[in-house]
Amino acid sequence: MFVLASDAFLDENPAAAALFEAAKLDVNDISAQNKLMTEGEDSSEDIDTHVAAWIEEHRAEYDSWLEAARAAAR
Repeated sequence: MFVLASDAFLDENPAAAALFEAAKLDVNDISAQNKLMTEGEDSSEDIDTHVAAWIEEHRAEYDSWLEAARAAAR
């Protein structure tokens, strides 16, 4: 995953910087999402459903990203 942010933004938002550093998406997950969209599951509602399903399947990883961001915000 690639995030573009200015140094000033990252300096002012340590939680965002920590989240951007911690969050990693597997290329296979990205490909699976792209496939769903090319097969017609491309509405906002469809994508929200895909996101919710991905989060549930990767709950521990996702929660660790959020914890890293929360810790940086303290």
